[in-house]
Amino acid sequence: MSNVMQGHIVICGWSPTARGVIEQLHSADGDPRRQIVLIDPHLDHCPLDDPYVYFVKGDPTLDETLRRADLKQAETAIVLADWNIADLGLRDAKSTLITLAIENHHNDVYTVVELMRSENRHHLQRADVDEPVCVADLSQRMLVHAALNHGLSKFFSDVLQFGEGSEIYKVALPAALEKSTFRELVTLVSDKFQAIALAVERGGEIHCNPQGEFRLKPNDDLFVLAEEFPEALVNYTPA
Repeated sequence: MSNVMQGHIVICGWSPTARGVIEQLHSADGDPRRQIVLIDPHLDHCPLDDPYVYFVKGDPTLDETLRRADLKQAETAIVLADWNIADLGLRDAKSTLITLAIENHHNDVYTVVELMRSENRHHLQRADVDEPVCVADLSQRMLVHAALNHGLSKFFSDVLQFGEGSEIYKVALPAALEKSTFRELVTLVSDKFQAIALAVERGGEIHCNPQGEFRLKPNDDLFVLAEEFPEALVNYTPA
């Protein structure tokens, strides 16, 4: 790989899921120029005609492959399930091995791993994964909530789709809002920035719509629903 790679995303494993992830990342509301490195042991060349997608042929459990992908300069690594493996448990086992290799090679990279069975989540947690995402588990929960709250799936589909309507952004809490209550934040974000404050992340824990006198602290991050990245909120200082 070129030595100019910095802050890129490494994706392990080619599949229809990988194609969709890359399309979303390179959409107009994502970043069409975001550098992505795709690792796959089966392909001989890059399956996409995209100048910002770089291909590394190799086994992602090997240090040499991860080195060629400039993993130590990457911001995020996404490990996708291997669709060539029929057994779902074995798919998760392979994903866990890849995650272990990634964390051993560069444990500061943020890891997001596609999980097939929620009962295997603890294996990935032992591998220090940052976000294991069980698609089947999320689908089941969405079906239940959609049955009880009609139209909810359409709402989430719109929110999670780049390029259409409002999206959820994670932003650092402005220093000027430290010690404010979450209720005060909700009002300010709505009135001044035409957005909706949804949750606070503190020390790796998510506080969704916290109640009472929940006060904001330094190093908190906010999850905000807005039509575009709320740059004005990030740089907010009272008049």
